[in-house]
Amino acid sequence: MPVGDDQMPHIEVTRDLARRFNALYGSIFPEPRGLLSEMPRLPGLDGRTMHNSYGNTIPLSAPAGEVAARIRRMITDPGRVHSHDPGTPQVCAAFAYYSAFLPGLAGTIDPLAGSYYVESLTNEIEKRAQAYLEKIDAMGGMLKAIESGYIGREIQESSVRYQRAVDSGEKVIVGLNRFQEQGEDTGQMDLFQVDPAVEVRQKGKLASLRATRSRGAVDAELAELAAVIARKENVMPVVIRAVKAYATVGEIAGVMRRAWGEYRGPTTI
Repeated sequence: MPVGDDQMPHIEVTRDLARRFNALYGSIFPEPRGLLSEMPRLPGLDGRTMHNSYGNTIPLSAPAGEVAARIRRMITDPGRVHSHDPGTPQVCAAFAYYSAFLPGLAGTIDPLAGSYYVESLTNEIEKRAQAYLEKIDAMGGMLKAIESGYIGREIQESSVRYQRAVDSGEKVIVGLNRFQEQGEDTGQMDLFQVDPAVEVRQKGKLASLRATRSRGAVDAELAELAAVIARKENVMPVVIRAVKAYATVGEIAGVMRRAWGEYRGPTTI
């Protein structure tokens, strides 16, 4: 039966009684065995042992509103007052609950305390990144990889894998695919919409900028940018000077577009 590790002694006592009874009267009772999950014990909401007498439990039958209210009272890391303070996950009850529902984290004993596990993850990231770089180099560099559609396909496939994991529940996102508020309809979201007045204000600011800047200085820097592009030199210094002269992003990009054209990514399926 599934139990917490604090209940294992009770299972041992029960198994011992069953063995003695069966030895006297024949095989009647099955011998119980405790099944521990990846997270065999969760602390109470106040960090102490979870117990009804402490009032630090989350009843399985509690409605979503009560669960949310209890979680908001949960003890976090008392030593981490500011965001830049070092955290101590071992004393944070909220982190224990988060770990219980984060796939894979609970499968490693004390994953944040031992350097071996953290370093092994770092090494794995480095190894995969190096493999990517070598593959891109073999294609002839990043530009060739982009032109071939490889980079676009990789981004697209990564997005599909991520969304599948979210849709299946493999990747837990609290409030989206797990622990939604009772009665909450995730299909009907209040999507952000830009106030049309923002466009009017920005156009007014742009017109004011163009009226007060030195047109001659802007034209000179844009002409120099075109010349630098033609000479195949580093464009960054002249771009910085053009920005300081209040050339707009559109004007700078326009010079580049006339020289290099406009990129159209290949269609990938």
